[in-house]
Amino acid sequence: MGILNLFRRRRPEPVIDDIPPAMSHYLTFPDRENAEDAGTLLRDRDFDVDLKEADDDEHWLVLVTHELADWRGKSTSPPDYFEAIASHFEGDYDGWEIGPYRHAS
Repeated sequence: MGILNLFRRRRPEPVIDDIPPAMSHYLTFPDRENAEDAGTLLRDRDFDVDLKEADDDEHWLVLVTHELADWRGKSTSPPDYFEAIASHFEGDYDGWEIGPYRHAS
């Protein structure tokens, strides 16, 4: 009985979408000044922003995070919006990811 129960089927937990996942975007800039300017603009628009030197030591990374639900009803997709911000400050948009769904406590 012991070893046979190691991989028995379990019922999956239902996903409760009370707390929507966060979406993160990666913007890169060739210099710190442009990265800071982009970060300031995004903070002023109530986004969570982290600024750090990129791993290649030649660029600056602006990590922007927001709740996916914040984007409902907007006419522009998040990637298009952040790509335009990066371009305005002479940077590049390097993609996005969505965090896992979180269960309400």
